Amino acid sequence: MNYYFAVLGYTLVFLCPSALGYIAAFRTKEQVLKLDGIISMIEHIRYEIGERMTPQNMIFERFENRALSRCGFLDILKKSRSDGENSSLKCALVSYGKLFPEDAKCEMLINDFSLTLGTLSRQEQQNRCTEYIERLRHIYTEKSGKISADTKLYRSLGLLLGTVSVLLLL
Repeated sequence: MNYYFAVLGYTLVFLCPSALGYIAAFRTKEQVLKLDGIISMIEHIRYEIGERMTPQNMIFERFENRALSRCGFLDILKKSRSDGENSSLKCALVSYGKLFPEDAKCEMLINDFSLTLGTLSRQEQQNRCTEYIERLRHIYTEKSGKISADTKLYRSLGLLLGTVSVLLLL
């Protein structure tokens, strides 16, 4: 009977750090998917402003993105309305908090973009969208290139830490 409890204990000691490694790998992938969602959102804004001439308060009604929806940002964005001083995007960012807590550069770019949304002419806004899409795509390319190595690293470290923990207990 005690043998079963020991095996159960060692298994739990192994699985906890391993699970943390897998969770860290998942969060890394989610950050890249959210960044891709933000790029898609800005492309949508550019299209809605340039091609459809959609009013600012209706831009996000037809926008869908799985990663932004899963983290809850899209729901807040669709419910947010411009308060006269800030765009609906800025209001949603304030309500949601930090969209990219681990990446200050992405956070700064998105906040800067949200400050000018609705304050420029149609052509200036389209140019601004294009500029931010290019800047965010550059970051996305860097992050997606590193994602495979980072996720393998996090998983491996979790498994290694779990194994070492079990060996220390033996």
